[in-house]
Amino acid sequence: MKTQIFVSMNRIDQHIRLYDTSTSRTFENLAEIPVDDVGWSILDTALSPDRNSVAYSTWSQSSEMKKK
Repeated sequence: MKTQIFVSMNRIDQHIRLYDTSTSRTFENLAEIPVDDVGWSILDTALSPDRNSVAYSTWSQSSEMKKK
């Protein structure tokens, strides 16, 4: 079965969270990645093929990349 990933972000604690949504019963938390310079929201994300890094953009003038 192919893993399906859901990405969420909480601007209060400034973490991106990755969840495995392959099963409908529970969503396994795969990673919590602290992020910088979030402001209001994250506009776009991209997960690396090895799933060890996430790139994201916000309303600021820069893009970021973080490792799990």
